[in-house]
Amino acid sequence: MERRLDSGVLVIADGKDPIALGGVIGGAESEIGPGTSNVLLESATFDGYNNRQTAQRFGLRTAATLRFEKGLRPELAPIALRRATQLIQKTAGGRVAPGVFDVFPDQLAFPQSVNLTASRLKKVLGMEVDLETVERVLASLGFRAQRRDPGRVEVAVPYWRNDINIEDDLVEEVVRIIGYDSVPVTMLATPIPSQPRGHNRRLVDRVKDVLAAAGMQEIINYPLVSMEDLKKVEWEEADGQTLRVANPMNAAEEFLRPTLRPSLLGTLAANQGQETGPFRIFEVGRVFRPKPDDLPEEREMVCGVLAGQRWPTSWLNPGLEAGPELGGALDFYDAKGVLEGLLERLGATAVYEPGGHPYFHPGRYAVVKFGDKVIGAVGEAHEAVLAKFNLIAGTVASFELDLDMLSRALPQSERQFSRISRFPAATRDLALVLPTSVSAATVQAIITSPRLVERVELFDLYTGENVPPGTKSLGFRVYFQAYNRTLTNEEVSRSLQGLLRNLEREAQASLRT
Repeated sequence: MERRLDSGVLVIADGKDPIALGGVIGGAESEIGPGTSNVLLESATFDGYNNRQTAQRFGLRTAATLRFEKGLRPELAPIALRRATQLIQKTAGGRVAPGVFDVFPDQLAFPQSVNLTASRLKKVLGMEVDLETVERVLASLGFRAQRRDPGRVEVAVPYWRNDINIEDDLVEEVVRIIGYDSVPVTMLATPIPSQPRGHNRRLVDRVKDVLAAAGMQEIINYPLVSMEDLKKVEWEEADGQTLRVANPMNAAEEFLRPTLRPSLLGTLAANQGQETGPFRIFEVGRVFRPKPDDLPEEREMVCGVLAGQRWPTSWLNPGLEAGPELGGALDFYDAKGVLEGLLERLGATAVYEPGGHPYFHPGRYAVVKFGDKVIGAVGEAHEAVLAKFNLIAGTVASFELDLDMLSRALPQSERQFSRISRFPAATRDLALVLPTSVSAATVQAIITSPRLVERVELFDLYTGENVPPGTKSLGFRVYFQAYNRTLTNEEVSRSLQGLLRNLEREAQASLRT
């Protein structure tokens, strides 16, 4: 192999040609073979920085570079030469030629002596150490210490300790021998500065606690992904709109992730063969979005993935083959339930609207909105996406929230509690027929508007026979309650009639007969 050299590369040469890269690797011309009878030994010390730079440039990591790049004391060269000569003669025989050529251009390459003062010892360790103890400790380690004045010791550094360069290096040697437990424990001279935690940091901690309490397990992935993984999750900005690292370590870590989805699906794929599930994992981390002519935008996100059967197989739960009512796989509603529980604990109420995205299965995807702003999504991953990750799980549900946008949507004050009524509630079930374009959230908002309605629950969705085309039937359970009295049937009926008129006017809804 040919390598182009320049003036920064140290070359060892004979009278005509180069024979080695100094401190890196030897050439074929200087190899020892079966017919070799005369051997010239060279023992040298090379500059650590230059050696490391040469090895990295040519991709040559040898045993020599591992030693020289860290720096060696020049005094070791003649010792190593004599030791190598002794070993060769002892094991292979032969005659040692007399004479050694020694070229030592810089005898002050390393400090020959370092001063250590009693004041520096006290300042670093916080205690008095008598210099007699210092001299005894350093002498046991091979140093030669000589008292120059009552508060200072001059220490001669042995040739094998190239790590000793400054006074604090000697302080470390002293305390290492006398014992770290001898250093007294003292209070700080000044109070520790308080570190204010931002609103987002508190929100991140709360999100992690709530999801962990919901039975999910936190994972942590690298913030770098490959373009291949981004295309697997149908990331719409994968074509030139992502941030590529200038010096990626490998192709799998080439881009700063604009979404957490490939990281979680990759983790799920890596673990599906090791465990039977169920898998409930989440990650809170930053994603990076490019901004023209500016630094990238960093956003704090949380993403969760649920896969596998809802409960472990047992004699009480036959498994997936038993059907959703007995076992069943984790699906859209499990992910939506976790997300709703999280938002409820945070004191927020979101609206879920149907949407479309190639990453999600059609009809099993909803965007999460606060007001008119989309802050997240929940749905089941498309079968084509699962196939690209070689996922064997039949259903993979996931959710994603932008925590930066969520923090701005949360109420600024603490959660307010309302009193609990001492009087019983009256319930009424409503089966409503309405256009398919009207969402259940819209109907629920209309139903909860009257003063006497305490809460509303959706319990049924039906389309098909006995329902006109282009419409659907929604079943709601409405709870009527007052805080100061028990409601009469007449009061509940009047409120219900007014409610039905509002539904007909605002949602084109009518009672199903």
